[in-house]
Amino acid sequence: MKYVYIGKENAASMNDIHDSLQAQLCFPDYYGKNLDALCDCLSEINEDIMFIVADKKYLSETIGTKFNSFINLLEDLVTSRSRVFVRYFE
Repeated sequence: MKYVYIGKENAASMNDIHDSLQAQLCFPDYYGKNLDALCDCLSEINEDIMFIVADKKYLSETIGTKFNSFINLLEDLVTSRSRVFVRYFE
């Protein structure tokens, strides 16, 4: 299982989140750094992925609607794919 950490230490903006995801999940250089590209790259990973999201309320307030869209995407992936998991910590 791969573990991916998202928290205020590495997520001051959505661009930071995409940079962190690219590094932690070894996405290719052509990763588009948007939610559609994230879905595409995650579909190519053939192992379980646990997203650990810390400071969710802080990130939601700081980054706003784009972060909320990211969280909605993760939750959709949890219900539609058996290999994606999410844990939240405050």
